[in-house]
Amino acid sequence: MISLSLQLKIILFSWIYGIFIYLVYRIFKKAIYDVKIIFRIINSFSIIMGVTLVYFFFIEKIAYGVFH
Repeated sequence: MISLSLQLKIILFSWIYGIFIYLVYRIFKKAIYDVKIIFRIINSFSIIMGVTLVYFFFIEKIAYGVFH
């Protein structure tokens, strides 16, 4: 079972990371929507994979390898 302090750290990190994802979306909005469909798919996939991998990397570091 995860301690309460660790849960609060994860929730706080997730909230801050959500703001980061919003800012990344705003920055890359032109790269996602102002190109041909194949580049939209590639750009969207790349951004989603990068953001997801970074998120899980930091959650692993915060939670010492314990996922819920």
